Amino acid sequence: MVKILHFVYFSAYINAHICMSECYSKSICISSYIMCAVNVACLELLDLQPLPISALNDSRLQSLYNFTHFNPIQTQIFHPLYHTDCNVLLGAPTGSGKTVAAELAIFRIFREYPNTKVTWIIFY
Repeated sequence: MVKILHFVYFSAYINAHICMSECYSKSICISSYIMCAVNVACLELLDLQPLPISALNDSRLQSLYNFTHFNPIQTQIFHPLYHTDCNVLLGAPTGSGKTVAAELAIFRIFREYPNTKVTWIIFY
C-alpha cells in the first residue's frame, strides 16, 4: 500500500559567508513522490571489521584522509554510498562521521557522472 503526498516545501538559500547577501528561495513540489506506507525500521549498528580506506580504490581519495580505516558507521554504509545510487538517510550523533559519509556519496557522483554538480544541504 502506498500513499501519494501532495505537499510543497519552500527552501531559502543565503550565503552565510557574505554579509547582507541576497536570499534566494525555491519551492519544491513533492506531489509526484510516492512514499511507502510501511514504516522502515532503523538499522542497528553491526559488529563489522573496520573497512580500510584502500576500499576507495583511488589513491587520490585515500590521500585526503589522515586515518587508515573507516569508523563503524562509515563501514556499515560504505557500499550503498560508494557503489550504488540508493538514497540514504543517515541520522547519527555529532562527531560520528556523517561528513565523511556524505563525501563518499559525492565521490561516487563525481566518478560515475563527471559533468554533474552536487548540492550539499546541511540542516542545523
